[in-house]
Amino acid sequence: MNAGRSRNVRARKVEGPVADSAKGLGSDQGSCASRFLAQKILTRVSNQLKIARISSELTMAAIAYYRVSTTDQSVDSQRYAMTKSSAQAFDEEFLDEGISGAIPAARRPGFSKLLAFVRKGDVLHVYAVDRLGRDALDVQTTVRSLLERGVVVEVLGLGQIGRGVGELILAVLAQVADMERSRINERTAAGRAKARDSLAATGKTHRGKVSLGRPLGRVAGHVVDPAAVVAWKREAKSSIAATAVHWKLSEATVKRYCRSASPD
Repeated sequence: MNAGRSRNVRARKVEGPVADSAKGLGSDQGSCASRFLAQKILTRVSNQLKIARISSELTMAAIAYYRVSTTDQSVDSQRYAMTKSSAQAFDEEFLDEGISGAIPAARRPGFSKLLAFVRKGDVLHVYAVDRLGRDALDVQTTVRSLLERGVVVEVLGLGQIGRGVGELILAVLAQVADMERSRINERTAAGRAKARDSLAATGKTHRGKVSLGRPLGRVAGHVVDPAAVVAWKREAKSSIAATAVHWKLSEATVKRYCRSASPD
């Protein structure tokens, strides 16, 4: 009986430390599990933030917009200056050729496509304020709309146009462009009136020309025979575009030659 009691006592003495160890082990395992779960959550959140940042950087686009008023002009000089200044290639380019700056931006084919394309975070690069337009109110409305959409507008030589002072500077420059358009129209109208009067009185304009407008056959300082251009187009059964490339003319010039050669 003493032996049994002693075995029970020994068993109880052994059970005490084992139970304490088991409790401690359970506590350590719980702590490790909590730390593991916390670390897993932090890792997942960190990865999601990285993905969001990378996605944002990937979707941000550098966009260029070019505009020239006549089809005889080229956007190449604008593209060269802007690419050289930004030291980067543009992700997308939109252009309007032969489109007056007096036409509202949203009604131009190229700019309307631009408006449908841009997203928040994109950067729009333009050569000058007057490339956006020569109507002061329309330019300000256009830029304000882009800024409200989260699009950054950057003008070569001015930098990014921001709220407040940036918009004020833009308003002044847009007004200058508007005034310049008015002066161009006035000078053109005055020149035409003077040429018509001189042509009626002397048979020649005040500049010695025998007709108003650009003489047929003179392009970019060299003489081209319009009849030869039209004849080549007909014989080669070529398109307007192919003829323009062959003769190094604009498509508008080729069309004008064809119209002049067509019987009334």
